[in-house]
Amino acid sequence: MLIAAFIPIVFFVVVLAFVGIRLLALARRTRQLPELALGSGLLLIAFVGMPLSAAGRAPGIVGTPLGHTLFAIGIMFVVCGAGNLFVFTWKVFRPSDKRAAAFVAAAWMVLLLLGVSIATVTSRSAELAEILMLARPWSLAIMGALALQFSWSGAESIACYRKARRRLALGLADPVVVNRFLLWGVSSVSAALLCGGLILCALANLVIVRDTIPLTILAATGTITCLAWSLTFFPPRVYQEYLRSRAG
Repeated sequence: MLIAAFIPIVFFVVVLAFVGIRLLALARRTRQLPELALGSGLLLIAFVGMPLSAAGRAPGIVGTPLGHTLFAIGIMFVVCGAGNLFVFTWKVFRPSDKRAAAFVAAAWMVLLLLGVSIATVTSRSAELAEILMLARPWSLAIMGALALQFSWSGAESIACYRKARRRLALGLADPVVVNRFLLWGVSSVSAALLCGGLILCALANLVIVRDTIPLTILAATGTITCLAWSLTFFPPRVYQEYLRSRAG
């Protein structure tokens, strides 16, 4: 079961890293904030923050000053990446909305507070079991913030998709772009369900890499999210032609 658990995890992280790198390359050409925010957010979470925080909990390192330092640096990268995802949703869907800007600023402050809190609290112990117990409420709060972000982004994207479909019926929209709204909405809702499902499993004292329910949630939602992200940002030519033929 342990090997089965790591297959969707590795697949999820690889796709996140690939999408993030491609988006940063796009941001370098366009110099636009949305691409930079999303690309950096995904990379900070999956490619930098998660590996560093996991390294801080590795056998022989956990509970030592080095382990606490690695974990603290990793978790701060994670919360900064999550903050950038909030920025992406704001800039893409509500760039002129002052309430959305205030909400994103508040989300950033809360995330930074959560990151500092979990790093500080867990640094007081040298035992892995106690460290995990101390970290649990803060970890769940960070996961909850990610679930909130993806829910917001998914709702905004699906609303835009519904509007774009009406424009598409009049021949005023590109079917590939319209489909991109749908795919991003699906991927965001799936990612929100992933976060929410793992929170419920943690509250039920289920171990993610051991028990069947969290493994199933991780495999199903992780695969849907990765496939939708891949088609959103890197749709094959055949897929684009299929969408345009349907619209025609």
